Amino acid sequence: MRLSIIFLFISFISNAQALVSQAINANVLVKSVMKMELKKNNTIDFKFDTIEELEQGIIKNNAFDFKLKSNNNWILMVSSLTANFLPAGPDSDGEAPASIVSFRTDKKTNFVSLSQNPKELLSGNRGSFTQGNNTAKLDVKVTPGLENSGGLYSIVVVFTLSPQ
Repeated sequence: MRLSIIFLFISFISNAQALVSQAINANVLVKSVMKMELKKNNTIDFKFDTIEELEQGIIKNNAFDFKLKSNNNWILMVSSLTANFLPAGPDSDGEAPASIVSFRTDKKTNFVSLSQNPKELLSGNRGSFTQGNNTAKLDVKVTPGLENSGGLYSIVVVFTLSPQ
């Protein structure tokens, strides 16, 4: 976005009757600026002890607080660094797919499953923390099912904020 400001310089000469003016342009460059705060409220470790938990999943409500200030409309995407969880313990033998993890915001009812391909989690308009979707709570759900072996697994989740 470019703003132009015109400065007028007017000079008066005490004995002269002529008015002399000159216009000068001043340019202002406003860049796209976004500030995101993503705060983890609790540990997001999941422990599955029953068949029901494995099949139905466990939800951690309000796992993250999301806040944003921006001078542009924006979109928040979520993805994983890898296609699968990586074994992180001695008893872990296999790779659980990233898709067993899903996210939703307090603005939506449906969960978005995790994958290496970024998926839209939330979008909004320019403004401060008090503007529309610029503040949200994020829920996390993990549903391993019965296809994954027992053990400790780990995955990197990537939140990407970009202008629309």
